[in-house]
Amino acid sequence: MKADVRICLSVVLLLGLSVLCSAADQKTKPQTPAPPVYVIVNQDQGYPYPNQVAIFQAGGTDTAPTLTLTDQIYTGGFGSYGGFFGLPRVASAPDVNTNCVYVSNSGDNTISPFALDTQTFVGTYSGALTDDGEPNGIGLAVNANYLYAGYSTSQTIGVFSTSPGCGLTYLQSIPAAGKNGGAPTGMAANNNILVVSYGDGSIQSFDLTKGMPTPNHDLQNSLGFAGPATGLNSPLGNIPNGVDLSQDSRWAIFGDTSTLSLVEVSSLFTLAHTQLARTRAYYNLGTNVDAGDVRLSPDGTLLYAVNNESGTVTASFFNTATGLVTKGCTSAPLRNFNFLPWYGQIATRDTTGTGKVLYVAEFGRYADESGPPSAVGILTVSVNGNTCTLTESPNSPVTVPLSGALSLGAYPPRAY
Repeated sequence: MKADVRICLSVVLLLGLSVLCSAADQKTKPQTPAPPVYVIVNQDQGYPYPNQVAIFQAGGTDTAPTLTLTDQIYTGGFGSYGGFFGLPRVASAPDVNTNCVYVSNSGDNTISPFALDTQTFVGTYSGALTDDGEPNGIGLAVNANYLYAGYSTSQTIGVFSTSPGCGLTYLQSIPAAGKNGGAPTGMAANNNILVVSYGDGSIQSFDLTKGMPTPNHDLQNSLGFAGPATGLNSPLGNIPNGVDLSQDSRWAIFGDTSTLSLVEVSSLFTLAHTQLARTRAYYNLGTNVDAGDVRLSPDGTLLYAVNNESGTVTASFFNTATGLVTKGCTSAPLRNFNFLPWYGQIATRDTTGTGKVLYVAEFGRYADESGPPSAVGILTVSVNGNTCTLTESPNSPVTVPLSGALSLGAYPPRAY
């Protein structure tokens, strides 16, 4: 190897040109290792027990992925043992350079930024005195410069500016109630759009161009909520819960709490300004109950939905050009389902392609109850043409030390 390097350098010096060394030389160059993948679980411990996150590191192979618990860290706040399925209580900006993960504590209405490089929380931050997310949770959505916190009880959205070192500065809170008086149950931000679902069957979008959310005057009931009254072949009263946005912010996707595996898609069209169009409902994607947490794959081709009360995950094919959703596959019930019948947030391991591996929060017993604690289900994704398979890892589920976990996040984050 040393002789090869000397020959290569000699040629450069003699000819005064940049040359390529042989393929053998290139193979000897050290490769930059892939950054570790962490899964951060909000354990949502309620008073008098202080809240903690559980930090896991991903490992194993693509066919037998693993998670290894590396630490438990106090957030500085108190949780409330659960709440709405679709409220993301763990979030990060779609930029690995920020190195920040944010966790909400609905028991005392605080937000705790976590710095991954030092594995420490940098403080707890509060919104207005009237901002209240207890007991159903505080949803979080983050873009490049701001964090938006949806308080489910006060029906408000608190706005915080982000800063290097993972600090937050509270700016203002705005009203955020549904068309029928409901509270925020899900939210997602991308580029200059914030989309919110409400527990009364309605949805809404906000413009974030100037940082503060400005309503786009599109507050409306979803088609799934209207049910048979509008010709939808599903029961009345489905509630959009989880929310995700496509990378180009052209499509807003809602996962419903319903008696079917129902998702709804709305285009974000622009006339005088951007607005949500009437949703298109897809109720034949699976036969199980709920699709209350949804997540697009990093490449936007698969839509993952957690069937919260069936212990399964459904993957559907998503057309990024048309917004159409077509039937894909549904996993078998995950191994813990007989003991942990409530499932929450979903995240992907990889930041490219289909995401390859999925992590699902499995809600455990309360602190004073018998039964298993929370867990993380692990599934692998396989796609062959227009068919797919979701298979639970042989190393799943992985026990979360404490109860109450409905939310988790993976880091590095998806790029949108």
